[in-house]
Amino acid sequence: MGVRLYREGDEYAIQRLFTTVFKKERSLTEWKWKFFKQKPYILVYEKEERIVGHVALWVLHAFFSGKKQNVGLRVDTMVDPSHRNEGIYQQLTETLFQNAREDHIHLLYGFPSSSAKQGLLHHSSALEIGRIPRYRKMNRLFFKKATLPPEGYFLQEIHGYDKRFDAFAERIKYQYSFSIIKDADFFHWRYFKHPTNTYKVFIVTKEQAIEGYIVVKKEIKTIKGAPFPVGSIIDGDAFDEQIWECLLTCGENALKKTLFIQTWLPFHPGVRTSMKKKNYKKKPVDMTLVVNVLDTEHKDLENTMDWKIAMGDVDAF
Repeated sequence: MGVRLYREGDEYAIQRLFTTVFKKERSLTEWKWKFFKQKPYILVYEKEERIVGHVALWVLHAFFSGKKQNVGLRVDTMVDPSHRNEGIYQQLTETLFQNAREDHIHLLYGFPSSSAKQGLLHHSSALEIGRIPRYRKMNRLFFKKATLPPEGYFLQEIHGYDKRFDAFAERIKYQYSFSIIKDADFFHWRYFKHPTNTYKVFIVTKEQAIEGYIVVKKEIKTIKGAPFPVGSIIDGDAFDEQIWECLLTCGENALKKTLFIQTWLPFHPGVRTSMKKKNYKKKPVDMTLVVNVLDTEHKDLENTMDWKIAMGDVDAF
């Protein structure tokens, strides 16, 4: 039958394919959270009444130099190992690009593995346009001395939907040439409604307006065959370097008793300075950002140094 759109009931075969390809289980609850925030954007490849290939998008809103556009994160690209080298991957991606262009999705982005990247670069118009620096620091098991916000600012943890993120997203939209729009709906879905991961979100406010935020997560990872607690700074931003340092210390305290803390962060100088002060070390291998430009408006993407793409803008975290 070839490539077709998702139909209700396909999720069971998709879940089996996911387990076969990625060697791990995923609950239907997580699958529904991932794809049903809006109408699911899923393509499957069917052969002999079996789903043997799959590709999907998270369709998100982003600011390009302050202008709101639709973009897509490539997720869950997979082909059954017994059906590889049959052209299934190429047919899926070509159809995905065609459909996304017709649906006025301006750009697709992702951080593919080395093998997947070569496939994208070879079989599509994908461009490797930049590298996102990764940072890590070995952690200590005790609380750090708090860095206080400036006078008149207040630090707090939030636990659910917060309308003030709408105003923060509007205020910050010109700070980067590209950024995913982190409004109240996005935060609620991404960090407070996730069925598997637990995140902590801290904000600094002034006169009830959000001036900065940080999102952190603690999890158990297997390292050299043994389980260890690992901390991640999933997302964060601030208008002022002192506010960011306050949030960074707060996030680290929330991640105490982890072996190390890892993150990607935006490129702007205030963040880089804070990371050095806090003894974060840049990892030798960056994340490779690969995009497919689907319109003519955004052909010039050379200046990616002021893009903001955080861990939370990717489904894996």
